[in-house]
Amino acid sequence: MTSEAFTVTVAMLEATGLSGEATVEERRASIDSLEQLLPMAAGSSIEHIDADGVPAAWVGCRPPDPDAPAVLWLHGGGYNIGGIGSHRAAASHLAATADLPVLLIDYRLAPEHPFPAAIDDAVTAWGWLVAQGFDPSSLGLAGDSAGGGLALALALRLRQEQRPLPAAIAVLCPWVDLTGDHPVPEARRDADVVLKPELLLEWAKAYAGGTDLDHPLISPLFAELSGLPPLRVEGAGRDVLLDDARRLVERATNAQVNAELIEAPEMIHAWHLFAGLFPEAAESLDGTGMWLRTHLGA
Repeated sequence: MTSEAFTVTVAMLEATGLSGEATVEERRASIDSLEQLLPMAAGSSIEHIDADGVPAAWVGCRPPDPDAPAVLWLHGGGYNIGGIGSHRAAASHLAATADLPVLLIDYRLAPEHPFPAAIDDAVTAWGWLVAQGFDPSSLGLAGDSAGGGLALALALRLRQEQRPLPAAIAVLCPWVDLTGDHPVPEARRDADVVLKPELLLEWAKAYAGGTDLDHPLISPLFAELSGLPPLRVEGAGRDVLLDDARRLVERATNAQVNAELIEAPEMIHAWHLFAGLFPEAAESLDGTGMWLRTHLGA
């Protein structure tokens, strides 16, 4: 049974109708408003920094220490919206549970900056972390929605460049197939109060900027996944992207990747962002945080 706070939040999202018609600017303003709506975890702080030209922020209850583990979180928002402000609350709850600092970055967004701008910024931030003295074997990646796809694309790019990979990757309601070719059951489409396939396709085309949507760094579902680190994938029952999560775990497992799927049948897309507003979000981030802590050897 879901909490009353969750029910109220879903009703609020249904009333806003933001999965319908809106400009990029309106959608950005809406998701950025989460900064004022959602409280950070108790005892958390945020420090804005420059990561070799990429705007970034350390979030957590303890200062970053290059001799200890840390997590790089890549935010969601369809590669078109979102940023540090919209995701700092959720990142703080993950950091508090894992007792690890989390680095959020403001990677460049489409349509102004199409592929591969977001991946380039993620690679730059990763390189900055390593240059600060962080050991890749004690670093984790996390990402929600498009950020989940970007986290996988970053790992694939590092593998392609024969650079050390992170120790673990956790992706929350990941968007890993931008082609829009996979059918969504009508019941799930009707139950999703956050996303619609038409909006996703609009964002996908803006992000790809003319590159094929099945490019493996745009749609990591179609990449060769062998050699990637342990993978935790979370999916929601009321999410048009649930099959992205399921298919990703299937493909990863077939590629001999240690991958696990956690499904929350009653939850909505990227419900984790609402940590501090309803308990189901914080509880899910607790599980993710402990999983990362274990795999990072903290």
